[in-house]
Amino acid sequence: MSARLVRQSKIWLEQAASDVRVANDLFARIGQLQDGDAGCHIALLCAQAIEKGIKAYLVLNGRTNIANHRPDKELQPLLRGLILQYPDHHSKLSQIFSPPIKATVRNLLGMTPGSKESGQHKPNTEYPWKQEGEWAANPVSYTPFQDQANLTNWLAHSKTIVIGLQKLIISVDRSLV
Repeated sequence: MSARLVRQSKIWLEQAASDVRVANDLFARIGQLQDGDAGCHIALLCAQAIEKGIKAYLVLNGRTNIANHRPDKELQPLLRGLILQYPDHHSKLSQIFSPPIKATVRNLLGMTPGSKESGQHKPNTEYPWKQEGEWAANPVSYTPFQDQANLTNWLAHSKTIVIGLQKLIISVDRSLV
């Protein structure tokens, strides 16, 4: 593959890593913030990190159509090797995207505004949503975003994805030298 694709994938990955760092910092400050403030933002940043990490790896593999909020839809073809340009990455990708991590990816990206699964009647990480036709709930008050176990899990999984994909991209970069 070309150095251009490595360079482009690194741009996406740098932003993904930044999102994880900020989510981690917010998590560390939960007790210093008003109740409810951090959880939805941690969920949002973890979803963004996952989305950008996957996009980085798709770019590395020559994919150009990544302009949507559900790049995880490309995970199955990638994990099956159908669009994988680096066959030696197959087993590592399977470890990075273990079943629990794939569930987190589907869950968080499904709550991303703009994805087909989100809508004005479903919980999401950014906007209030309707219940029975009325604006009735918002991310700040959504209980799953306040659950420490969820936040810990989302952070751990987004870190695993970003760090794991970073290692794969670095290995390709080194092979080009």
